[in-house]
Amino acid sequence: MKIFSAEQIRRWDQATISEQHISAYELMERAAFTCVNWLVENDLLNKNIHIFCGTGNNGGDGFAIARILFNAGVNAQVYAIEGKSSELNLQNRKLA
Repeated sequence: MKIFSAEQIRRWDQATISEQHISAYELMERAAFTCVNWLVENDLLNKNIHIFCGTGNNGGDGFAIARILFNAGVNAQVYAIEGKSSELNLQNRKLA
C-alpha cells in the first residue's frame, strides 16, 4: 500500500480541478458518490455505518457521504468534531 502525504493529495486535487474544469465542491461530490458506490458494491449498506467528520475538507467528504446515504434511505451515524471548519466542510455540513 502506498501512503500519500496531505500535500501530495492537495496537489492532485488541484490538478484534477484545473484539468477537468470542475469546482472543489464538484470534486468532493465525486469522492462522496464513489465512496457510496463502493459501499453498495460491497453490500455494506445493511451494516451500521458510522462517519467521523473532522473540520477540514475530508470532514466535508464525510458530510456529503452522509447526505447521499440519507437521501437513499440509509441510516448513518455522523460524529462531528467541533472547531473552525473549512468552507467546503461547512457547505456540506449544512446540506447533510
